[in-house]
Amino acid sequence: MRSQFLRYVDTRPNGVALRKCILSGPYKPTTVLVHAVKATENSPAVPEHTTVETPSNMSAENKAHFLAEKEA
Repeated sequence: MRSQFLRYVDTRPNGVALRKCILSGPYKPTTVLVHAVKATENSPAVPEHTTVETPSNMSAENKAHFLAEKEA
């Protein structure tokens, strides 16, 4: 038997996306390794470190895939 909340979700225009989001669980962030870069005349050195991938710092290819899934 479906819950009252899921019946409400089915009435929304983006019900399929909402249902997928609810049933798939929370977003699992991806950790990205940033390689070290030597200093140049115009930029300082960047040490090797890890960072969490977000829509603002992901590659164009990954961002397009993320946005396509978000709209689906």
